[in-house]
Order: sequence, then C-alpha cells, then structure tokens
Amino acid sequence: MVYRVDTGREIPMRLAELTAGFQWGVLLVKDADSTEQIPNWSSSDEQVTAANSALVIRVMPDDEGNVDVQVVNDCKEVRGTRYFSGHLAVPSKRLKVGDALGEQSVNVVLDKENIGVEIYLDEPVQATCVSLLLRD
Repeated sequence: MVYRVDTGREIPMRLAELTAGFQWGVLLVKDADSTEQIPNWSSSDEQVTAANSALVIRVMPDDEGNVDVQVVNDCKEVRGTRYFSGHLAVPSKRLKVGDALGEQSVNVVLDKENIGVEIYLDEPVQATCVSLLLRD
C-alpha cells in the first residue's frame, strides 16, 4: 500500500492524522482530483455513503466538538467498530481526507490507483473518532 523509501516494504503506521470540527457533521474521503457526485444516504441510520472515487462519513458536527481522524495501514491501529468496507479509485494517487469545504484536510500519497478502505467509528451516531484503514 504505502511504502517507506528506506526499506521498500510496507511498515505498519499511521499515515495521517487530523483533529478538526466538521461542518454539517460530514467527513469527506476522496481522490484529490475527484469531482464525482456522491450519492445520498439510503437511510438516516447509514453512516457512510460512497461513489467510485469518494465517500462521505457522518461524524459529530463542529458545533458540538472536534473529531479525531486517523488514516492507517494496519488493523492493529484501528479504533471502533467497522461500518464500511469497499474500494476507492484514486487515479491521482493522492487521497484527501477532510471537511466538505476542503478547509481542513490531510493528503496521503499512495502507490496505487485503487485501494481498499475500511471505516471504523467509535460511536454509531455522531462519531468522535474515525479510523480509515487502507488495504490492497
């Protein structure tokens, strides 16, 4: 998935971290160049909705506090319960994780254009901790 230059091997690690308030209570994960429309949630209970190159996660709204987000490549690093498992197209090889307006975000440089993603949340509603596990 993501490799360190010094060894050429995948090393379990946190690839990125972000603590922020998320306007409208949504966290956006997408290819850095994606303009793809993301589908609406199928129900009010659904925590994640996804398109080919982007997904949106419901989190605690910014007016209630900050949310901790971590992007990892090892299941030992995740916290919470899995709410989503799927794939994302990332043709730019840059995964952008942040708020819907792009004002608070981190980028993860990848070595692939298609990645597996699992989303873990600490709470089933208004999550305050999100773990994004990147897989092959």
